[in-house]
Amino acid sequence: MPFTLLHPWFAVAGLAAAGAVIIAHMIWARTRAPAPLPTTRFVPRLQERSAALERRPRDILLLLLRAGALAVIGLALAAPVTAPRVGPMVRIAVADVAGSADPGATVARAREIAGASGRVVVSDTGAVLIDAGDAGYSAPAAAAPLSLSAALVRSIREAAALGARGHPVAISIVSGFPRGAVDSATGTVRALWPGTIQLVDVPPPSSPVERGVVSIRGNEDDPLRATAALLASGSGRPAVIVREAWTDSDSAAAAAGAAVVHWPREGVPASFVTRAAVDTVGGVWVDGYAFVARFGRDAVLAVDDGARVMARWLDGSPAAVERALEEGCVREVAVRVPDIGDLSISPGFRRVAEALTGPCGGARDATPVDGARRAMLQGEGPSEVTLATASSSLLRSRLAAPLLLVALLALLAETFLRRRR
Repeated sequence: MPFTLLHPWFAVAGLAAAGAVIIAHMIWARTRAPAPLPTTRFVPRLQERSAALERRPRDILLLLLRAGALAVIGLALAAPVTAPRVGPMVRIAVADVAGSADPGATVARAREIAGASGRVVVSDTGAVLIDAGDAGYSAPAAAAPLSLSAALVRSIREAAALGARGHPVAISIVSGFPRGAVDSATGTVRALWPGTIQLVDVPPPSSPVERGVVSIRGNEDDPLRATAALLASGSGRPAVIVREAWTDSDSAAAAAGAAVVHWPREGVPASFVTRAAVDTVGGVWVDGYAFVARFGRDAVLAVDDGARVMARWLDGSPAAVERALEEGCVREVAVRVPDIGDLSISPGFRRVAEALTGPCGGARDATPVDGARRAMLQGEGPSEVTLATASSSLLRSRLAAPLLLVALLALLAETFLRRRR
């Protein structure tokens, strides 16, 4: 297989250093033969030395070890990589189901674009990689809004793996391209890919997603009853706050399209476990808003299956998660609400409760991205990127370490030989 150098100037510097060693080796100090003169009998006896250029170098082995070690070090720093034979082109299609009106149709369109041998990265609650011909994946009915940054990272990693096997790679994005899909990290991630990205438009999600009526199942003296009464509601799908044990009817309501929030008054939700010691974390962070209060944290998330984290404690640990269930979703909240006091009706807590009882998948802004962001996503360059044009940050040289070891052995051998002579 042919080789290519990711940093060729290091190889040039190594060869230049090896050439300097050869020139220095050819210059040797010559001791002149003594010639007595009567007028210099009072001058101290010292040997006169002068530099001369050797026509035939001596100590060939030393010369080869010194020059070879520098040349090999330069080659190792140049990061040689193998360039395998070019294989068939593989297309990676990003299916942004959270940024489209019909998640199933978006995934189907991405499969069609990728072809039978391509890859599909589904941007739902995460960045899921599937084969284009894999029929085992079904898109969720209500996917959480997710930035394209995570999907692009997953796509570029897969493209690097395919490129290392000699496949030219092309990337497409199938989305409605809502404004919320592009965040501050998207431009940095996009810069890692040196080619253009095909943008395929599908109908965007409806905007805004309207809230529904919030009801509560619990005791009459529950402090969250006052909170639920203060929450705004509309004609959207309903939300139910479950303050008691979970039942099959709650699962059925979520499957029918409701946002069912398991917020137990006693005990902890199924995905959480009780902490050995209760601490006062000082507040929660939800939907970009931090509400500071003396919440007693007595549970931590135990089942981490990729559910969308809706709220976090101020130290970053999850406080509430959401999982899609057919047409609706199930949420689990481990924020303990005190029975005494007016915290449950405070404006800050009402804002937290509004976020935790909102539509499945969270609030969405379907306003299309502007022309500048769209041009940034599309980019410039070749439509297909091969190993030779891929960014050097995506490749890794497996020969650098062995070459450095060879150079080290050569330097050790040079030191040993020089001392013996």
